[in-house]
Formats: sequence, structure tokens, C-alpha cells
Amino acid sequence: MSLQPGTPFTGASPAVIDLIGTLSAAFMTIFAPLATAWTKRFGPRNVIFLGATLLFVASMLASYSVHVWQFLLTQGFLMGFATSFSYLPAVTVAPTWYTSRRGLAMGIILSGTGVGGLVWAPVIHILNDKFGFRNALRVSGAVTTALVAAGGFILDWDPQTKKRHEAEIARLKTRPQSRIRAMWDIPLVDWRIARSRMFVGQLLSSLVQAMAYFTPVFFFCE
Repeated sequence: MSLQPGTPFTGASPAVIDLIGTLSAAFMTIFAPLATAWTKRFGPRNVIFLGATLLFVASMLASYSVHVWQFLLTQGFLMGFATSFSYLPAVTVAPTWYTSRRGLAMGIILSGTGVGGLVWAPVIHILNDKFGFRNALRVSGAVTTALVAAGGFILDWDPQTKKRHEAEIARLKTRPQSRIRAMWDIPLVDWRIARSRMFVGQLLSSLVQAMAYFTPVFFFCE
């Protein structure tokens, strides 16, 4: 579309267009501490419903965008925020239900991202060709919102973890602070853990994995 006249991406470089997806992926992880804290405080269902709502709003706003910077805000920033609130609760809550076979369970759960990409990519391509990218955004936004919301209905903490979080929330409510300020009360980094060799090793492996994964994803077509 950057080579066609009269489109929102006319004349835009591949790097600028790829920045949309890059921002979305980046903000998905940047907002992880907030998404995790809210999942513990308000429950995974409420957080996922919020994420589903924001996914729909981001898709609808993007479908009416006419400039690249508007896509950066809608599909980049807002979609990243929405994805964080949809994805992080699932990968935070699911491991609490498994013990001896947790690795296998998480492997199956996380494989959904690959399966979703395998199925969803050709569907989006067909929607773009038949209905145009704006209607494709609306249809994909509606379908994604419905699927994420459906997942939110069945996702919850295991009984033991839920009881522990309820006790923590009850203790936090005794602290003299406003409701709005309490929403942004995110636990700070535990530097004892952050300085450990295991954490540093995990951090470096995640960095290398992201470098190997996201570069081909966003520049494959070039």
C-alpha cells in the first residue's frame, strides 16, 4: 500500500510501517507489571475483559485511521496495551493449576500463539482482498474480542492461589490510600531476585530470543 496513491501508507518506508507491530509487541511486555498486578488485585476475568474491550476499540479506531501516526497510536500503543491485558493474565494464571507437568501444560498453552498465527494470517489476507483492510480490521477486531472474552469466562486462579491473593487484597485495603492510587500500586522489583544468576540468565535468554524472533517477523516480507 505504500506504493499505491491515496492510502494511509503512501510513501511510508517499510521501517515506519514495521514500527506499528514493533510498538505493539513492545508495549505488550512493558505493561506486563501492571497487567500482572491488576490480575492479582481484580481477578483475571476482569482484566481480560478490559483487554478484550480495548482490542475492539483499537481495531475500530485503526479502521478509521487515515495517517500512519494514527496507526502507531491505535495498532501500536493501544493494541499493545490491550494485548498485554489479554495475554499476560493467561500465562500468569495457567501455571498455578499445574505442578509436575507444568512444562508440558505451558508448552501446549503457548503453542496457541503459533497456531493462531498459522490460521489467522491467511484469513486476514482473504479479508483484505475481498473487503479491504478497513473492513478486515473491523471483522478481525470483533472476532478477536469475542474469542478473548470467551477465554476470560473460564480463566480463574486455582483455589489455593486465589485464597492467598484475597488475603493480600484484604490487607492492602486496610492501608489509607485512595481507590485510584491503589489501582497503580504496583509491587516494586525484588532486587534480591533480580540480581540472582538465574534471573540474569533468564533475562539474557529472553533478549536473545526476542532478537531472533521479532526481526524475521516484521522484516520477513522484505
